[in-house]
Amino acid sequence: MTVQQELASLQSLQTLDLQNFSTQQELNDIPKAIKEKQQNVEFMRNLLQKDKGRLDEAENWRVETERDLQLQGDMLANSRNKLQAARNERENKAAQREIDSFRKRIADGEKEMLKILEAIEQCRLAYEEHAREFSELEAALHIEEENAKTRIAELQARVDDSAAERSSLAAKIDTPLLRRYERIQSRLGRALVEVVDGKCTGCHFTVLPQLLIELERGEKIISCTNCKRMLYLKPSEPADADNTDAGDTNADDANNTAN
Repeated sequence: MTVQQELASLQSLQTLDLQNFSTQQELNDIPKAIKEKQQNVEFMRNLLQKDKGRLDEAENWRVETERDLQLQGDMLANSRNKLQAARNERENKAAQREIDSFRKRIADGEKEMLKILEAIEQCRLAYEEHAREFSELEAALHIEEENAKTRIAELQARVDDSAAERSSLAAKIDTPLLRRYERIQSRLGRALVEVVDGKCTGCHFTVLPQLLIELERGEKIISCTNCKRMLYLKPSEPADADNTDAGDTNADDANNTAN
């Protein structure tokens, strides 16, 4: 196998490996994305439970306050009965004091009830909003999980299919060269890079002139002296046949004119 053939085999292998790396990366990222969405759903579930707890607490507070207002109202009625049944000034004043006290308690209780009703409304609105968000997140998660299962199956099939192809490509490469390629690839990601404008595109280090000459000769595989990646040059494109023909025609016309 010539050096150019070896480089071509390495390029094919690297292309496949990069595709597999991208596929494996996506396979690794999918569970992470799903887990993040699951955490968001769980966070919203906990928030919803807290909202429900606050709403229940406010409702209990309302019930207790209503019960207390009812009790104060009953006691106010009793005090009014006492006032009507008072037999002297002392009993009259005592009953009036009780009435004033219960009236104040009821007024304070009614103010507190307004605050409670406002708190209940706020808790209810928060609960309903978070319940809507939770429902949307949970529905979206179920869709994402189903899509993820399908995508994982597709990607895994792609990885499995490429395994045989990689074995076939690797078999065409001499073992020492293959080991060298895999060692560099595991460390740097790309083991084979192009030289452009006299520089290694892997590390942007200027390739020594002597190495460029050897690279152009194509008699052996050349490595970058800085990053140790294997280097290659893109073959120069052949001259445009139309331009060549046009040049020949112009030359003939010039000769005819001279004659």
